[in-house]
Amino acid sequence: MLSAWFEEHRGLQQLHRDGIDDYLAILERLGDHHAAHLDLGGAYLHAGQLDLAERHLRRALDLGLPTPGVALNTLACLAFERGDVQGMMDRLSEAVAQDPQHYVLVRNVAAARAWFRHDGPARGDPLELAVQHDFQLLERTVQPTLPGPLPLDFAAWAPDGET
Repeated sequence: MLSAWFEEHRGLQQLHRDGIDDYLAILERLGDHHAAHLDLGGAYLHAGQLDLAERHLRRALDLGLPTPGVALNTLACLAFERGDVQGMMDRLSEAVAQDPQHYVLVRNVAAARAWFRHDGPARGDPLELAVQHDFQLLERTVQPTLPGPLPLDFAAWAPDGET
């Protein structure tokens, strides 16, 4: 029984998600700040208020959000919620062109490609896209990440000046 529970609940779990009122208060304190609009747009999307979500996500982009692919990914999820598959594909393509290494974006693009490859739209299969814009290091998600093989002594550490 415990093994089954741990299998079902493995990985990091989200225990709390700030809501619209929280992000409205943050936006009020920070002023017209791109990241505050991004957070508020995500909260509105989670609450199903798509028009307000889109307005704040677009404002984040207008204000020069330094990770535009993250906002575009969220706009892709919003388009999919509206049933606009072409809009979803357009936003994902635009997002990949701007932030090609953001984990949630890479994951959503892979999920959408698999969905199309397996004829998901025609079969009525669900497509699960992630809306997430918390901080992440942008790093390669596939190997190799180095320009070549590691030297044989890669794990040998010596004091400065010694080799």
